[in-house]
Amino acid sequence: MSRSCKLDLHEGIIEPLVRTLVNSHALSSVALEHAAAVLEHLTTERDNHDEIIEREGIPPLVAMLGSPNPDMQAN
Repeated sequence: MSRSCKLDLHEGIIEPLVRTLVNSHALSSVALEHAAAVLEHLTTERDNHDEIIEREGIPPLVAMLGSPNPDMQAN
């Protein structure tokens, strides 16, 4: 695949993942764990890291640390 045709698979994914964490009351703990894990993976690229901060993704991630579920705390 040429560079001009390169598809950015990560584009547009951060906002829905952050929304998933913000709307945590409507989802299972497994869904939240997976959303957090994907965000963690995406932070390996600086641009994604910055976008997570801009989209206010840090507060819901920090809130997961207070969960009684150890699996949620791990992510």
